[in-house]
Amino acid sequence: MCGIAGVLTTNNQIDLTGTINTMVDAIPHRGPDAHGNWVDEQQGIALGHTRLSILDLSESGAQPMVSLSGRYIVSFNGEIYNFLEIKKELSSFGYQFKGHSDTEVLLTAIQHYGIKEGVTKLHGMFAIALWDRELSELTLIRDRVGEKPLYYGQSGNTIFFGSELKCFFDLPFFTKSIDQKVVGLYLKYKYIPSPYTIFESVNKLEPGCYLTIQRGQAISSVESKKYWDPQNFLENSLCDLGVSPSTSYIDVVENELTNVIGRQMVSDVPLGAFLSGGIDSSLVVALMQKQTKEKIKTFTIGFDEKNFNEAIYAKKVAQHLGTDHHELYLRPNEIGEAITKMPDIYDEPFSDVSQVPTYLVSKFAKEFVTVVLSGDGGDELFYGYGRYNQFINRWKKFGQSPIYYPFGILERGAGFSSLLEKLAINSRGGAFVSGIRSLLGFSSIMSSKNASLAYSASLSAWKEPTNLVRSGNKSTKNFAHFNNINSAFDLERLIPFLDFTNYLPDDILVKVDRAAMANSLETRVPMLDHKFVELAFGLPFSEKWDGQKGKIILKTILGKYVPHSLFERPKMGFGVPIGTWLKGELKEWTMDYLNVSSINKVGVFKPKQTLNLLNQHLDGRADWGEHLWGLVMFQAWADTNL
Repeated sequence: MCGIAGVLTTNNQIDLTGTINTMVDAIPHRGPDAHGNWVDEQQGIALGHTRLSILDLSESGAQPMVSLSGRYIVSFNGEIYNFLEIKKELSSFGYQFKGHSDTEVLLTAIQHYGIKEGVTKLHGMFAIALWDRELSELTLIRDRVGEKPLYYGQSGNTIFFGSELKCFFDLPFFTKSIDQKVVGLYLKYKYIPSPYTIFESVNKLEPGCYLTIQRGQAISSVESKKYWDPQNFLENSLCDLGVSPSTSYIDVVENELTNVIGRQMVSDVPLGAFLSGGIDSSLVVALMQKQTKEKIKTFTIGFDEKNFNEAIYAKKVAQHLGTDHHELYLRPNEIGEAITKMPDIYDEPFSDVSQVPTYLVSKFAKEFVTVVLSGDGGDELFYGYGRYNQFINRWKKFGQSPIYYPFGILERGAGFSSLLEKLAINSRGGAFVSGIRSLLGFSSIMSSKNASLAYSASLSAWKEPTNLVRSGNKSTKNFAHFNNINSAFDLERLIPFLDFTNYLPDDILVKVDRAAMANSLETRVPMLDHKFVELAFGLPFSEKWDGQKGKIILKTILGKYVPHSLFERPKMGFGVPIGTWLKGELKEWTMDYLNVSSINKVGVFKPKQTLNLLNQHLDGRADWGEHLWGLVMFQAWADTNL
């Protein structure tokens, strides 16, 4: 696991060595073990790398790395889990290797097969920057699901890229110009969806895509291309994926996940796992422990608030599996200290409240290991969120129902939702706000043209962000993701798939990557191996949902290793009591950012409406905890980064 950065320019006035050093120096946490750069002044290209040594700890694994032919140079962040198989295949063609790093295998595969075919052979998580000396081309590549981040932008005739936005902050040609139309997307989703970023001149490369740019070419003239599209597998059967129909679905899933986990347990440094006590993390840990005689180190975090504490369940699962378990109960001083770091760790606005415990459990785990496996992805692949069935039932009952046409609600629904939300924001709180929130849920469904857009609206923290944003005359930037999914898919497959292609990469994986890498900890996510993803999409829906509960097949497999009584309970998630914190331990910190002076200084939110929400919450007249978290995190981000 590492950090990458680079610049490509036709401006010979730019100091390439100084520029790349500045970029790499901004992300030492992603690679504390070594820094390196490669510069070609004549071609105007510089690649940088920070290294967190996981495989091949010697100098033969150092980056940026030049291919055997000398044609390609790569700076690569991530892990290639099947590099040994690819290495064996390449060796049969006569290739010899200096070391045993996956980077050298990656370069040789691209040299032999070409970029697109070479990348399609990879099982892993990666962000790759590849320079082709022969064609003077820069290719940026991101892994299929989006585990590893990759930002890129352009200023004049200079193209720049990096693992984090902070790589660009100290560059003389980079301007921190906020994209005002993206603020609305942030308020809706609590994160900024790909391909957008908070800055006008920077984009995220989307998962499963690559982008090739020639020296002197404008980014605006280049479109990223997909090399893997999960829609292609959404309605496949196991037979389409090459699995024998006589094989039990349970056996197929267990065997594939076991094999994936086995590959991801390969490491030259200490390895462990996050364990929440839920189905997904418990299954990953069970299959890890199955494959080794050593006790797997497991880590969990707890809260004194019982409604948010899963640590007691994690401990019971760990005891049953016989892991070397470590737990940490959070105290107010630890929470406060961690929160002050969030605006720097997430260097664009981000307000998933579980970012705080994710950071702290990563910090805790780093005291013992350098690599951890997690159970992320199970909810999206196996119908795990309770909101799925709740939404589908509402959509089938109320979505586009002709009974509402005479009243014009469908045509005026968006305006009706905006009006309701405006009333709640400007009200005195109380039962009135609770009632409005219930109405908002139904109005967003009734006013949407299709199920995808209705689901998007149901996830929105704010239905109409212009009620809070000063630039209300500027509409929220068009986010076409929810219109680009094949609407022919049945709802039970469509709705989790929307999360898989949006919420998972832009919220869950961002949260985990930044929190872990801030502590120089590598995270691996077995359920997001692309072959396992394709397998999961090909399963009959009855293997995921029994009419009442999801994750049927995962529960069946886990039941072989852990008693059902230890994991059959309502889903808690990695939530935190943010509403209580904002009125208690974090009250002073919150008011430092949500006051007239601070709000006016940043100049994004409307002071009167923002302070009314804060006062309603502090006085106990309404619970705006998660909504306020989004506002205060934006303010704190602006104060830290602008």
